[in-house]
This record gives sequence, C-alpha cells and structure tokens, in this order.
Amino acid sequence: MYLPTLDIDRAVASLYGPDFHFNYETFTDNGLTFQYVPEKNAYLLPITSVNGNYSPRVMQIRREGSTKRVTVGYLDLYGSGEIVFDPTKLEPAKYMDYIFTRSGDAYYLTAITESEMKAESQTGSVSSGGAQAPVAPQDQVMDNVASALPESVAPAQSGSASESTTTDPASAPAE
Repeated sequence: MYLPTLDIDRAVASLYGPDFHFNYETFTDNGLTFQYVPEKNAYLLPITSVNGNYSPRVMQIRREGSTKRVTVGYLDLYGSGEIVFDPTKLEPAKYMDYIFTRSGDAYYLTAITESEMKAESQTGSVSSGGAQAPVAPQDQVMDNVASALPESVAPAQSGSASESTTTDPASAPAE
C-alpha cells in the first residue's frame, strides 16, 4: 500500500500550519521501514499488524493565552508482561504536553514537551503541580458510551461513573 505525499502535505498543513514543509525520505520507526518512492511521490507502507506499546489518554486541556496545552497520558499496555484488555484500570506511565498555538482561525501544533504531571513510578504519586487533574475528557466519553449500552452489556455502576465492576467470564454460569 502506498501513502501519497499529497495526503501527507494536507495532514501536515492542518496540524502544523500552511508554512510547514515536510522533507520526504525513507525512515525507520519501531523497527518498521517506511520507504519513500520518488517515482510515485509516495511512501511504501510496511505490512504489519503491530500496535504501539502505549495507548494515549487525554488527561486535561488548558488555555494559556493564545495557546492550548493538551496533556496526554500514555498507558503502558504491556508493562506487566501481558497485554491489558481494560486500559481504564491503568495509570499513565508517562505524560507529554502538546502545545497548540492560534494562527488566524485555527490552532497548530507548535511544540511537544515533557509534562509537569509525573507518573507514580517517577514520584511515588501522580502530581500536577499540587492539584489533582480534572476528570479526563476521555473518561467522560467512556462514561457516555457505557451509559448508552443496554443494561445487559453495560458494566454495573457502584458509586461514581468512573468505578465499575466486571464479571470474570470464566466464572459465569454456562448457558
């Protein structure tokens, strides 16, 4: 499968702004080679079903003048040596801040920095400059999805929307 540079140019302009220009060349990432084919003005994409080691979760979004700071927590899906099928039970292993700056009517990504938020493994407890982070937008989306499911599918709620219990399929009675 080929990815045309025209598609990349459109995506780059929408993310970084119309003045940003991408240099096309073959590169390797996570052991996968993305080969640039100048004759086709496209990248030859590797055939793979590999998923990344981390799953992103938006933790908070803050306005700071003409910028927006989006803090993303990265969940380590394989940290315990086994894949985790319920990422809601994981705490982020690392945090990054994505800085978007307003230019005209749009915001463009202008910086990626290490966040002030730290993972428990780095500090002993999660911190964000003293105050606990507000409810993550991604958690709100998951709560809305869960509340829209039929009762036989939705997890039982106990207390707050972020607490749920699930039944171990191995212990369920056979039908």
